[in-house]
Amino acid sequence: MQRRKDWWRAVSCWFAGAGFLSFSSLTSAQFVWIQHAPSFTDHLNGVAFLTPMHGFVVGTRAMLKETRDGGRTWHSRSGVSATTPTVDPFYEILFLDSQVGLITGNNDFAFRSTDGGLTWQRMSSMLTGSWYYLDAVSPHMVFVGANGSCGFSGNAGLTWERRSVYPDCPIMYGMDFRDANWGLAVGNHASLGVGIYLTTDGGRTWSQRLAGAFSDVVFMDSNVVLATNGAIYRSSDAGFSWMQITPPVGVAELERVDSSTLVGVSDLGDIWRSADGGFTWEKV
Repeated sequence: MQRRKDWWRAVSCWFAGAGFLSFSSLTSAQFVWIQHAPSFTDHLNGVAFLTPMHGFVVGTRAMLKETRDGGRTWHSRSGVSATTPTVDPFYEILFLDSQVGLITGNNDFAFRSTDGGLTWQRMSSMLTGSWYYLDAVSPHMVFVGANGSCGFSGNAGLTWERRSVYPDCPIMYGMDFRDANWGLAVGNHASLGVGIYLTTDGGRTWSQRLAGAFSDVVFMDSNVVLATNGAIYRSSDAGFSWMQITPPVGVAELERVDSSTLVGVSDLGDIWRSADGGFTWEKV
């Protein structure tokens, strides 16, 4: 199973001050955003929806909130949010299937659910670090990326192993794995500098494939990959070689919707959409 990042994550991060938003298409060229909820007082870092109605957001001060009405109302999950004695943030939330969910944050502060988010338990085996990225390639195999580290679980988060660390692992700004071995990250390597980095051994070693200050990377299929540094770059050989396909449009984060459709968010909060695999973009 190729796990794709939920493109709502970008929206929740950039529009944290505006409440939760819904997206609908009126025509092929007209889109409307509707605010569903009052403003959150905390910054939102991650979002995961099990159904169009049932979802979760995570953010600063170990915030975990749940909605069962498509984002119109939200409530805190007791024991993992306002009542949890920490000021550390949660960075990411991911559901591996309809029941198993994972949350990561600072200093091995991570939680796991086996009942669709109803209850959450501390992952005692979580590696130390600030884990910003979760990426599953099957319901059991999950990668985590951090500020100079890559980790892996082969049993849906029950136990974790560290695959690489700084200075051999880049400080990650974005990460996406195709399968249990092949993955890409954008970030800053201690000796090689900023660029796009490839691993073919499950995150144990990394090689730079293109230099530059890239902010995100995403697999469109098993061979086609897109990366952004404001301009859009494309690889048709799973990340080995790259070519620029658009001039700078300012897109900072990419989210795959399907094999040809992407949504991008800029540093200014602009939302962009491409229906042709990143070659042309429309500001929506």
